[in-house]
Amino acid sequence: TKTHLQGKAIWNVVELPNGNLLIQVDDVELVEYDGTQFVGFIEKHGMENPQEYLNELFVDSSNRIWIGTQSGVLLYENGKFKRFTSEVGLSNDFVWVIREDSRGRIWIGTDGGLNYYENGQIINITDQLNLASEVISDIVEDIDGDIWVGTEKGLCLLRYINGKWEHELFELDPVYLRDTQSLIIDNEGFLWNGTNGGLHCYNIALYKETGQMKSSYFPLEEYGNGIEFMHKAAIRSKNGKILFGTARDGILEYTWMPKGKPAFSKSPIIVEATSNFEPFDYVEGEVSEIEYSDNNVEITFSGLSYSVP
Repeated sequence: TKTHLQGKAIWNVVELPNGNLLIQVDDVELVEYDGTQFVGFIEKHGMENPQEYLNELFVDSSNRIWIGTQSGVLLYENGKFKRFTSEVGLSNDFVWVIREDSRGRIWIGTDGGLNYYENGQIINITDQLNLASEVISDIVEDIDGDIWVGTEKGLCLLRYINGKWEHELFELDPVYLRDTQSLIIDNEGFLWNGTNGGLHCYNIALYKETGQMKSSYFPLEEYGNGIEFMHKAAIRSKNGKILFGTARDGILEYTWMPKGKPAFSKSPIIVEATSNFEPFDYVEGEVSEIEYSDNNVEITFSGLSYSVP
């Protein structure tokens, strides 16, 4: 159906507490749609549209509406707008991502660090983290309540222990890991990281148990640096499927396969090979020979089943 939005770029859509849709149009405009008509959201609620660059729309569990802009965060609550900027503690005014954790904290990732909103206050924890990059791309909470932060140069794991934030850094892999574009946890607790050069999967449960981070990399294309994923374009459906938005390859759908029933549309990727507990050299796709005395061989591999609807 044609509307007055025909021909305009739609950057984001969220459902409002009243059931209407809040639509981000052409970077700078917010429109509310009730099923029959479109009205300017900010103007409707008594504020002049500042015509500023918009990066994020988020509705939290308390039905508050958060808008990330190039000039801080706009919070719409109880019929009024309130703006948070670096003047009140925000690490940077250019806001990329807003998320909520299970404790009700509102996490705010900016072009210059990480913050959260709690008890009416903005709390900037950037200086505590020593990040390789302070450009925050996405934020996700795992099944243990720990926070994973994606940046331009790797991942950061946050744990709140004894009244303070403890952090661990997983920095840029010079071969595979690109800029984080989207983070999501699947139903089995694995962390998926869509980048601008392929998809990574991290076994974070194993890391927490052993201290060893096992990861798998899927370029998902035969040539080039890997499929480019879009910023924050990942969602887990109720049936466990994960949908990723890509820059040029449409929507990628991932379905977890039960153990013992692998179904790979790509050849499995060998992550590590050892003989008598020592790594041995191998060439992908070729036959590898080992000594007769090397009678303890272990091969770790990964695979991905995916489709493009």
